[in-house]
Amino acid sequence: MSEKNSIKNDILERIKKGEIKMKPKIYFVLRPIVFLFFAILIFAAVVYFLSFLFFIFKINVAGALTTFGLRGFESLFFALPWGIIVLILFFIVIFEVIIYKVAYRKPVLYSLLAMVILIFGISFLIHCTSFHANLFSLNKQHALPGIGPLYEMYERMDFRGVYCGIVSRITENGFEVQWVDDPNVKFKVNVPPDFTKYKDLEKGDIVILFGKREDSTIKLVDLTEVESEIFCIHRRELPR
Repeated sequence: MSEKNSIKNDILERIKKGEIKMKPKIYFVLRPIVFLFFAILIFAAVVYFLSFLFFIFKINVAGALTTFGLRGFESLFFALPWGIIVLILFFIVIFEVIIYKVAYRKPVLYSLLAMVILIFGISFLIHCTSFHANLFSLNKQHALPGIGPLYEMYERMDFRGVYCGIVSRITENGFEVQWVDDPNVKFKVNVPPDFTKYKDLEKGDIVILFGKREDSTIKLVDLTEVESEIFCIHRRELPR
C-alpha cells in the first residue's frame, strides 16, 4: 500500500514541477474518434485502389498473358501500375499503425493478416460489381475530376512484346498477320525452328503474339489463341 502511495506522490510531485502535463478529458474522447476517422478513410482508399487494380486487369484481359509462362508474367510485371501499388502498400502500413495503437498493441501479425484478408475480400467483391465500370463509362461521357485520368491511363496497359493480329496468310515457313491496331498494316511473322503451333492456325484467326518487332517483321517467341478475341478487340477499339 505504501508503495502505491509513493508512486502516487511521485507522480503528483512531477506534475507540480511541470515534468508531466495533464491532458484534458476531451483529448481522450476525441483521440479514438480521430483515429477511427482516418482509419476508415485510409481503408476506403486502399479498397478503392485495389479493386481498381482488379478492374484494369479484367478489362485488359491480363490473364491471357499467363499462357506465355514466365515471359507473360514478365510483360505483365512491367505493365503494372507500380505507383498505385506503392500507394496501396503505404496506406496499408499507415492503417496497420492506427489499428496497432487502437487495438491496445495486439500482435501485429494477427491484425495485419486479418486486415489483408478483409481488404482483398471487399476489393474483389467491389470488382465483381459494376462500380468501376460505371465510373469508367461516366468518364467516357464526362471527364471525372481527379480520378478520370486514372481510368484513361490504364484503359490499355502497355504489355511489352505483345501484339495482336488477324491471320491473313499462312506460308510454309510462317504466316502473316493484319495488325489489330491498324488494319492497313501487315506483319510477316518469323517462326522459330521446330515451332509447330502456328500450323493449326487458319486465315481469319485472331492471335496474341509474343515476340520482337522489327519494322514490318515480328520475330515470334510464342503465340496463343486463349481469350485472344476479347483481348485484341479491346485493344483495337482503343486509340494509341
